[in-house]
Amino acid sequence: MAVIRAAHYVRVSTTDKGQDTAMQKVELTSYAQRRGWETKVYRDQQSGAKENRPGLNALLADVRRRCDAVAVWSLDRLASVGLAPKLGGGSGPGSREVL
Repeated sequence: MAVIRAAHYVRVSTTDKGQDTAMQKVELTSYAQRRGWETKVYRDQQSGAKENRPGLNALLADVRRRCDAVAVWSLDRLASVGLAPKLGGGSGPGSREVL
């Protein structure tokens, strides 16, 4: 059985209010470990309304060739309508899940 390669995307909107991505990373890492997944974490510390987010841009560049699943702590961390097609979401054989 092939090992699932999962991308974890963590984001907080600001750092001046005590927000940190650590809790999201811990939760997602624990989730992946229970399933035996390999993981790579992509991280941003800025508003989800900004289109140029380095962590999300890197995830989108990697997702089609290096990931079997994408996991986020909450869908609002992606905060963008229409990302599922960019992530390779769909149905049927060979499709990827947006978790």
